[in-house]
Amino acid sequence: MSFPPFGADFNLEILLNQLSDGVIIVDRNLRIRHFNEAAQALSGYAHTDVINRAHHERPIEYIDSNGYPLSELQQPLARTSRGETCFYATLYLRHQNGWPIAIWLRAIPLLDEAGQVVGMAEIFNRTKDEGAGKISALAKLAFNDPVTQLFNRSYLEVKLRSALGEMANTLIPCSLLMLSITNLKQINDQCGAEMGDKLLQLTAKTLLANSEPEELICRWQGSKLVILLQQPKRSLLLLVANKKKILLDQLSVSFNGMRVHAEVALSATVIHPGDTLPGIIERADLLLRQSEQSGNRIAIDAE
Repeated sequence: MSFPPFGADFNLEILLNQLSDGVIIVDRNLRIRHFNEAAQALSGYAHTDVINRAHHERPIEYIDSNGYPLSELQQPLARTSRGETCFYATLYLRHQNGWPIAIWLRAIPLLDEAGQVVGMAEIFNRTKDEGAGKISALAKLAFNDPVTQLFNRSYLEVKLRSALGEMANTLIPCSLLMLSITNLKQINDQCGAEMGDKLLQLTAKTLLANSEPEELICRWQGSKLVILLQQPKRSLLLLVANKKKILLDQLSVSFNGMRVHAEVALSATVIHPGDTLPGIIERADLLLRQSEQSGNRIAIDAE
């Protein structure tokens, strides 16, 4: 395949935007140079979210047939750059808003007239393949909590590790809120698990309806939910935590003539470069216990 070198007098963008397939083109240094309109529509990401970023820094995430994100070595372009002349697979693309989309994807090297590699391309689109349906079910099983329909602990751990990796380069902290419905066990014991599930579902819906686009809300385990935020300042984090606590303290559900109110403990911690996933969770858990012991007041990192 012959391909004009980057920088040549050739308006590739116009051509790419006529295609119904999504196309991502990187140069020989794996920096993204083209991200066509179909790729934007399929992924939910804007041109400015992706263009000129190194391939490993891009926000787009692929998921394998077992429902797990591809490692750096498994990425289609990485495999092509290691000598595979063409890579083809049925995968899952996680949309910017979080849902997985079944796609077919082909990765190919791009050559100039002398046969030298000047870049690589990923070409992809939705698939109706039966195997893709299995990927969809597996991805949902792997990353979705069946009670609340939020992302689950496994997905949060993936995103936290990714955030820690990005933080090592940007040095910009982010934050984590952990909350617990402290009377959930009592509700389950006295009113039944169905009532407890209704309260969890209402909590999840309330958080989702009052969240910012960049917030990631997950069910951690049992009565605990976690929110990952792009908020580096302690003072602003406390304001966000207060707003969410006010909303959650008003929640109640009725079932079979009974009405129960949520009792919510909440902790807040700023995640700094150099933090580890176990360390973050341990710190958030400790603060959550402090919140419970103080009558469910918000517990936040010391300055």
